[in-house]
Amino acid sequence: MVETRAYCRECDRHVLARSNEPAHILHFFLCLFCCAWFPVWMALMVFSDPYRCPRCGSEAKPERSWLFLFLLGILVTAYVVVIGGYVLLAVTLRSN
Repeated sequence: MVETRAYCRECDRHVLARSNEPAHILHFFLCLFCCAWFPVWMALMVFSDPYRCPRCGSEAKPERSWLFLFLLGILVTAYVVVIGGYVLLAVTLRSN
């Protein structure tokens, strides 16, 4: 269970909301060591429960962390570089 600061419209205040969202730091490192884990991480994010207010139970909008976006950007860039390297290697080997 993950807790984060979020805004609840029903209570009209900021609360410490809870969700069953995956731990992004853990999944980031799993993706670094196993490229096949990236689709699993994305599926977990898409199908995770929304953040809920502990007071009224309604959906609360979290304040997203820039760390998550930064880590995702690094991961996508690394995949592009690795795939680009494989393509360049294949083209070089074919031309010889």
